[in-house]
Amino acid sequence: MARTFAFERGDEVRERLAFGILILLLILLFAFTFAILGKGEYEPAGKPPHQVSSSLA
Repeated sequence: MARTFAFERGDEVRERLAFGILILLLILLFAFTFAILGKGEYEPAGKPPHQVSSSLA
């Protein structure tokens, strides 16, 4: 019975570690995305810049 408790505790630690790693990856993904897009230098390839029509301006 003590072994079952040890395995359950190990699973809990493994689960918390995996959850922490996933959260860290999510934070890094957002940071990288906004670092690239926040510069304002990114332009999708193949599309001309968007022009505002004079009727809307």
